[in-house]
Amino acid sequence: MKNLFFLFGFLFLIAACGPGKSALVKGVIVGKVQFVQDGYTRTLDRTDSKLELAPNMFSIMFPNNVYKPDGKFYAAQIAAFRDKKLLGNIKEGMAIKDISYFQSGTGLAGDNGQYEHMYLGDFQHHYIYFEEDGGAQRAQKVSEMPDGRYMLKWIVRSFYEDGVEIPFSMIGEEPIYVVVLIDANLNKVVDEDEYHTVQLTFN
Repeated sequence: MKNLFFLFGFLFLIAACGPGKSALVKGVIVGKVQFVQDGYTRTLDRTDSKLELAPNMFSIMFPNNVYKPDGKFYAAQIAAFRDKKLLGNIKEGMAIKDISYFQSGTGLAGDNGQYEHMYLGDFQHHYIYFEEDGGAQRAQKVSEMPDGRYMLKWIVRSFYEDGVEIPFSMIGEEPIYVVVLIDANLNKVVDEDEYHTVQLTFN
């Protein structure tokens, strides 16, 4: 009887999560792209994740190598926009230069080298990386992984759209779509498991 009770409980949990929705997990899951808020982690599926967050600060965590100016430019490219159709602009096998919001020249300069906000726009992206030895720190180091990569964190404190800062209290119910691309092998092509798409809502 006890085993039957646990089975029904497990099936209920699966149904509650629903297709495309990420379950809440306490702590950080090493090696995965994830959104973290108030100590809870939501790990992304490769595509079409749907996350509902509270309207306050959150972090995007991801695994990557150290950014090296000798030509090994390891970085996470993160685009955020309102138009859902733009999610269709990225597909496995595409050259990164052919993706509208990741093309050369679409990277945002940031504020004093940092990103104080998540910028919303159709043809732009954040370029998030970590340098050792006092270099640029657009991401924070969380931990070192067994394979030598780091778990990195970018904190989102507010949004910025059409020249105006938008605090979380004013973000509204309209979804924000986010694409996270990490060209792990630096071949300038979108390979399997190198990108994630997510629909964010705040409630």
